[in-house]
Amino acid sequence: MNRRSPSDPPDEPAHATFAPKVVPAAARAPSRLQRKFNKLVEQLTQQRRELERWQLFREHYQRRLVKDYQPLAQRLRERRVAMVTLLDRAMDGRELGKRQRDKVEEILRQMLGELLAESEDEELIRVHDKYAEVGYRERQLDRMAEMRSLASEEFGIDVDAYDGADEPDELAQWLKEQLRGERPGGDAEPAEEPPQGAKANKRAAARAEVAEGGARAVRDAFRKLASELHPDREPDATERARKTELMKEVNQAYKDANLLALLELQLRVEQLDPGGLADLADEQLRHYIHVLEEQERGLADEIDELIEPFTLALGGSAPRRLTPDMVQRALETDIRHLKGVLREVETDLKLLQDIRVLKSSLSQVRMATPGDDDDDEPWDAYEGRRRPRGGRRRS
Repeated sequence: MNRRSPSDPPDEPAHATFAPKVVPAAARAPSRLQRKFNKLVEQLTQQRRELERWQLFREHYQRRLVKDYQPLAQRLRERRVAMVTLLDRAMDGRELGKRQRDKVEEILRQMLGELLAESEDEELIRVHDKYAEVGYRERQLDRMAEMRSLASEEFGIDVDAYDGADEPDELAQWLKEQLRGERPGGDAEPAEEPPQGAKANKRAAARAEVAEGGARAVRDAFRKLASELHPDREPDATERARKTELMKEVNQAYKDANLLALLELQLRVEQLDPGGLADLADEQLRHYIHVLEEQERGLADEIDELIEPFTLALGGSAPRRLTPDMVQRALETDIRHLKGVLREVETDLKLLQDIRVLKSSLSQVRMATPGDDDDDEPWDAYEGRRRPRGGRRRS
């Protein structure tokens, strides 16, 4: 028995077979507009399947993160904090020599920088300031001052208008919004209308006419369906219940200006047939095509919005066109990696409780510097342990 993938959408509902398609009479080839209409319907059908696949996968992905990934990540953070505590305690003693203390101090700076970038913690800030030349809060204020200066001098942003918290991340987000030209409400500043000549005005009028025709096509399809399916006009209780459910679909499709769904519903209730679509006048077909093109762009944007967080999570390793199966494999790899790192860190924590083991480990450790060919092992500040040269860690 074949197992379903988390990215497999559910089986197509029966009404999905009612795809509106222009089928001209025998011996007649479809016109250019009819071919365009059919192609758009096919694209929209595929997009809906892809959107459904990503929506289904997103739910699975979130459950897997909460159940498997996040507990591991939290446990690893706790173990790394414990490593910081262990090293800090060793620094308070007298067993370490000067060279060993220099190494531990540098290791602590690296680990604390990464841990505080993940999440602030007052105890970690205290330890950070114990070894840092510049305090954590002071460094934050310096970063914000640099960001303000750059934004003002290079981009002309009125940084005095910022009234958010003294957090570099919040300021950075506010500056991004200013660079995009967004107003406080999140709405972009309206673009100034460029001057138009007679030809441009004529084209704009034609586009407006097609758009109005498209809106009218949606409205007309809705009215025809509502006239036939209104449950209040149905005396039979069973049929009234069926029409009530259908009208819910009709109302939602009209609310979304979803012409494709309305046409599918017309096919289902036999208000429309492929032959009837073939008899549509070119003007009506153009109106349909306009609405379907709008739907196609809207669905493409919705799919891109769903995919974007996964693309950002994968970073530079993300392929040009991501699929749910690719994200699933990456998540499985990350979970296995975290489990391995966690085992190693917990082993090291036990061993390094012995100051003699810590001193022996430090004697073999160098702090990695560009161009340094030393054969000693660098200390991995992410894992809080020694790792072989040439090894790498997942972000």
